[in-house]
Amino acid sequence: MYTLMQGDEIHLQNAQDGSVDNLLVLAFQGHGLSLADAAFSQLFQIIVSAPPNADFPLKELELSKNLNVSRTPLREALHRLELFGLVRRGQGRGVIVPAMSVQEMENISRTRERLEGLIVFTVGRRYAADEISLEGLERINRRVLAFRDIDDIEALLDAGLAFHVELRRLANNPFASQLLAQTLLRLERYRHLVVGLEERGSDIHAEHEKILACLRAKDPDGAESEMRRHLSNARRIYRHELLGMLEDTSPPVKGRRSAGEAIT
Repeated sequence: MYTLMQGDEIHLQNAQDGSVDNLLVLAFQGHGLSLADAAFSQLFQIIVSAPPNADFPLKELELSKNLNVSRTPLREALHRLELFGLVRRGQGRGVIVPAMSVQEMENISRTRERLEGLIVFTVGRRYAADEISLEGLERINRRVLAFRDIDDIEALLDAGLAFHVELRRLANNPFASQLLAQTLLRLERYRHLVVGLEERGSDIHAEHEKILACLRAKDPDGAESEMRRHLSNARRIYRHELLGMLEDTSPPVKGRRSAGEAIT
């Protein structure tokens, strides 16, 4: 059961970690988190794990009890989630996690591709002008390789996120980074589909190496092209996994538990 005590403050991981919590740090602009922020974080984990094939209800009373948080910060957290597009109001005014869809995934992934392309192009320009070092990126991709070699796919994916976080730091474009953080929050349910897939784990290191090769060669356009190819490959796998889930999972039976009950 998730527990949140009155007066608690969550301090999430450093921006170099590349974890899901780091996305929340970026979304909140690195501030110390309030009760509503903490509730947002816990609700986000529920959303990522929600069934893909049908709308999933979030009942305030049950969530308040199971998260041990009052209705006011809970409602604020739900309102933020709605603004991010992670939940929406149902016909009865209740809050639901929408079913996943290929169209939504495509839209979010292609938006990410454009933003990440801009960021890596900027990094390439800055490296060509001798303004930055690629040492951090090289070190992170060695971690990706190490996790691949021991078949720790979940750790590998987190290290892969750290590679992209370092690119955002090197680009020094706070506006693009903020937009990208919000996009990644929307994408996380789909990224979660590839956790444990050995195929994707093997590809990530090699694709990062191609991006690094262009950066080392001071070729910003090439780095952007390789980044877009990297994210297009990920999108292909998300689509394949999502279609399989939507075909294989049956609609939930009448009377299934809500999210508030599921987390106890």
